[in-house]
Amino acid sequence: MLLVAMTLAAAVVVGSGRVSAQDAEQKAKAELKECVNKIAALFRDKDFKQAKFEAENAIRLSREIYGEDHANTASCYGYLAGIYMELHSLDDALKLYEKTLAIRRKVLGPTDPATVETMRNLSDAFRAAGQADRALPLLAQVVNTERSSLGNTHPTTIADLNNLGELYRTLKQYDKAEPIYKETLKSQEDALLDQHPRYATTLNNLAELYRHMGRYEEAKEYYKKAVLLLRQTVGRADPQYAATLGNLGLLYMDMGETDRAETVLRQTLEILKRTLGEEHPYYRECVNNLWKLQDKAHASPEKVAFDEAVSNRKLAFEKGDFSGALSAAQQAVKLCGEISGTNSSDYAQQLKWLASVHTARREYDKAQTTGEEALSLCRKILGDKDPQTLGCVNMLAAMYKAAGVFPRAEKLLQESAAAVREKSGAEHPDYATVLLWLADLYVDQHAYARAVPLLNDAREIYVSTFGMNHPWTAACIHAQATACHGLQEWDKAEEYYNEALKIYRSLDPSAQADGDNCEKNLQRMLQQKDAAAKK
Repeated sequence: MLLVAMTLAAAVVVGSGRVSAQDAEQKAKAELKECVNKIAALFRDKDFKQAKFEAENAIRLSREIYGEDHANTASCYGYLAGIYMELHSLDDALKLYEKTLAIRRKVLGPTDPATVETMRNLSDAFRAAGQADRALPLLAQVVNTERSSLGNTHPTTIADLNNLGELYRTLKQYDKAEPIYKETLKSQEDALLDQHPRYATTLNNLAELYRHMGRYEEAKEYYKKAVLLLRQTVGRADPQYAATLGNLGLLYMDMGETDRAETVLRQTLEILKRTLGEEHPYYRECVNNLWKLQDKAHASPEKVAFDEAVSNRKLAFEKGDFSGALSAAQQAVKLCGEISGTNSSDYAQQLKWLASVHTARREYDKAQTTGEEALSLCRKILGDKDPQTLGCVNMLAAMYKAAGVFPRAEKLLQESAAAVREKSGAEHPDYATVLLWLADLYVDQHAYARAVPLLNDAREIYVSTFGMNHPWTAACIHAQATACHGLQEWDKAEEYYNEALKIYRSLDPSAQADGDNCEKNLQRMLQQKDAAAKK
């Protein structure tokens, strides 16, 4: 990932720009060039500790020669960030990549190849840190730029498209992942890469998506295409072939075809044993999958039925089939009670999901009864500050808000905010999100003045955590605009609407619906502003 940036000698344009007559400056430039060359050599030799020392020295020299806001200094920060990634110091890497990106955006512009490369590196770092939500908008911007500058069939565009689909799948945004994967396949076909192992990778990823969505027949079709292509291109002894074959085995396991699943998984295990060895994580994972298959084969009928009910509820809910979701959720509650008892956290969790389905069906009385029972059980078993308890609190608050029972919703959100603040701190984005929900509740009651300070605090947290170009930041600023609109603070509202709209338009296509809504609200506000001025 990071060695693209390690064509280091070419990246720092030592000697270009202003020519100094001072020997000290020429000596410093020569020393900087030597540092850069050393970093490249040390990185190749995987001597990252010594490379870190040289990179820190390069930063010092570049700042002395060129100043902080210079492309060469940004490159040096980028080198050190890449070294921190190799040393698994993710927090340090993130800070340095953000600094590199800020300088390159300012000096080179947002579409310069070096800026785009830094955005990709920062996205990869967020992904490595388990922060896929922060990685997503960065990679989406990278892809949009590459579509324009490199074209849809360029290998870099195709690779980043596939990674964007993976981020959407990681975040369970399946409806957004599917068109991205299909666009990747189309681009690979147009580039005549449909007989390349990378095409099989995309086929596998789309199959994985369909498997997680419960669209098993479609998943099987794409897995089989990927397996056949890999058999023809890399052969049966290749780990990629084994991994894709193993995924097909997992699909058969999900479909309840245990005999087929066992046959395929044992084939996978044999390939991995020969190619990677019994100590490799992939081999151990395959062994675990076989154990799971055997456990499933010997599971009680009640447990099998429960798992099927939960899967059916999830699938129906995602499709908007709330009648089907209700039937499956009721079945899951009944079976969970029989398996785990009605005084367990598992039972409380199933009650919570049943309440959510009732809310979606606008059956608020039933949602209240079920949701309050779930919350009472969570408080009793897990305590007031357990994440599952807070999940029930937030679910009930959303239900009461939808039902128009604002006092109860407000009390629950205030409780949630206090608990999250105590547990995670007043600078945590989870706290900002509860503030945003509470502010939204006040806006629904036209209590705009009460919403404004909450939104100001939430915005500050989002900006410091995610930066400006992030969906949560945009949503918060949009909410600020709505509150100022309600207060008839026209100028502030216009400023916030335009600010939110600019962010929405800079994000990936999935944010465009929010952008369209923001633009409509802006136009409505401007009409009301004009009407007020004429009175």
